[in-house]
Amino acid sequence: MRVLVTGGAGFIGSHVVEAYLEQGHEVVVLDDLSSGSLEYDRGRVECETVDVSDEGEVSRVFESFRPEIVNHHAAQIDPRFSVEDPLHDERINVGGTLNLLRASVETGARAFVFASSGGAVYGEQVQPADETTPKAPLSPYGAAKLAAETYLFVFRQTLGLKAVSLRYSNVYGPRQEGGVIPIFIRRMLAGEEIHIFGDGEQTRDFIHASDAARANVLATEHLLSGRLDGTSIDDLAFNISAGTAISMNDLYTRVAHETGYSLPAVHEGAKAGDIRDSVLSSAKAERVLGFRPAVPLDEGLRATIEWLSERT
Repeated sequence: MRVLVTGGAGFIGSHVVEAYLEQGHEVVVLDDLSSGSLEYDRGRVECETVDVSDEGEVSRVFESFRPEIVNHHAAQIDPRFSVEDPLHDERINVGGTLNLLRASVETGARAFVFASSGGAVYGEQVQPADETTPKAPLSPYGAAKLAAETYLFVFRQTLGLKAVSLRYSNVYGPRQEGGVIPIFIRRMLAGEEIHIFGDGEQTRDFIHASDAARANVLATEHLLSGRLDGTSIDDLAFNISAGTAISMNDLYTRVAHETGYSLPAVHEGAKAGDIRDSVLSSAKAERVLGFRPAVPLDEGLRATIEWLSERT
């Protein structure tokens, strides 16, 4: 089938491209290359250098390729930046999604998979959040992701576009440029100080990029089969996570052990827009999609360290 992957030159998107190619699909990437790299796709797919908020260019690509599956990973991904410039975040993460939804309907796409963010849309969590957990985003980024999910639901209910949202926990792995894990690894490999914001006891739930990519394929298959349906936004959403909490202090210790790093961490004040605790339950994805994470954290950290070591 013809698959359009937005953000397919980026970290998660390039892993998703690989997963679709392994299934024998024809893939085209739409990416503005503001942060991605064509190196990741190694010349195996065509890339349209387009900003998702550019209505005319998005329409051109859709009319030319006429994708059957649209997988939307292009985004402004930094919650902290969204606090500084919420209008820019909205233009990309809401306006861009609407552009793609409209073009999908107009050109007859059969399925639309959206990369959302569990931690960002749920906000603070006491227990591992499931899909029905109240939504309380703490940044414009989280608000935009939730708004985009709402538009997906409306397009499904009113225009019949089969759509699903994947609410990721913290995705990590080779090709990641930003995020706490590559920052820790790079600085440790260089023998530089590690800065931890807050007391370090804030928790996160990390999932390897290859697992996230596999979840996209499973969700696509279920969408096309007609087995995914529902009457609410949450019915059409799945948490994609490892379901295990780890503190920043513990993460620091694990990465330090793997890299042979011995300097103490430097603690600074917490950042605006940061969530204290974010752990998701992927029980629904396991039950409905058959999704189970396959890469343990320590194994994934070693692979990420190896990848970054070759580029340091």
